[in-house]
Amino acid sequence: MKQVFDLKRWLLFAGKHWSANRKKYLLSLVAMVALMVIWYSFVLLIERVNPYPEEMQVGTYYIGLAIVGCLFASMFFSEVGSGPKAMHFLSVPASTFEKLLNALFYGVILFFISYTAIFYLVDFIMVRIANGFAESYWAENDPGRVWRRFTVVNVFGRPYGGGPDVPNIYFYFLVIYFNLQSAFMLGSVYFPGYSFIKTCISLLVVFLFIVFYVGNLLDSIMPKGGFVDGFFDYGVYEEGGVQKGATLSNWIKVTLTYLFTYGFLPLLWFATYFRLKEKEV
Repeated sequence: MKQVFDLKRWLLFAGKHWSANRKKYLLSLVAMVALMVIWYSFVLLIERVNPYPEEMQVGTYYIGLAIVGCLFASMFFSEVGSGPKAMHFLSVPASTFEKLLNALFYGVILFFISYTAIFYLVDFIMVRIANGFAESYWAENDPGRVWRRFTVVNVFGRPYGGGPDVPNIYFYFLVIYFNLQSAFMLGSVYFPGYSFIKTCISLLVVFLFIVFYVGNLLDSIMPKGGFVDGFFDYGVYEEGGVQKGATLSNWIKVTLTYLFTYGFLPLLWFATYFRLKEKEV
């Protein structure tokens, strides 16, 4: 098999993948709807006065997205670790890049669109139901009270009440999610069995190493002081309370910011590609 991209062949491969997995995918969508309705109903039962504030809706979206998305990604290439399924997967006439592109199409793009659509469908319906409950509650207990109706939150916009200078933390939630999902997709190729658990342990070890390195090693070699307004400006304290600052050049700050924000994602995809390519050999 020539390792070149052929659009027609990739479309055939993507169609074959859909034919073999459409029942599983459709049932998964139904399960996500059911679980989200159950969760929203549970919250409404225990808190009828203020069930769906912004932080609850945002937390539901991103926590559910991270759990379900990473679990789905960890199972996408799980078949390459078993004998008969691995032989069938490797014998499919498609290049490694086409197989990776198929995984990104179904596992990243379509999953994200489907999950977001399901969330807003359930969220819109349950917010209307919650407004009905709240209106009845206040009409019965405090008719003169002016209450703020619940609204469907924008999970991609700035937090409610945040000014123009407040960073959009929801954007960074998305960046972290896509990087985590790509790491779990890499884990599904790298670990032959129990890839989700092994990837979780591996990420935990990496996280603890970074925390230990930053929290202990850097503190021991850096002068007395601390980071000021991010990780690119460092304040050094001297005798008498005088503080001196050390900062990186602006172009270095911008470059490092873009690398740390967007650089890990293609790196994880490249690692998945080469690991998958090894399976093809």
